[in-house]
Amino acid sequence: ITVSEEREKLASAHKKLHILEKVKEFEKGLFSEQAAKNGQKFMDEIATQSFSR
Repeated sequence: ITVSEEREKLASAHKKLHILEKVKEFEKGLFSEQAAKNGQKFMDEIATQSFSR
């Protein structure tokens, strides 16, 4: 085992971790968007029902 091999392993692990963090951020954004849309649909439905009474 050489120092350069260990550096390559560490760099590879760091790159994979960075990619996973980016994917996690992206999925969190998608979840937040969907939650906001669902919340808005719910509020619109309540407003529609209140208005029609």
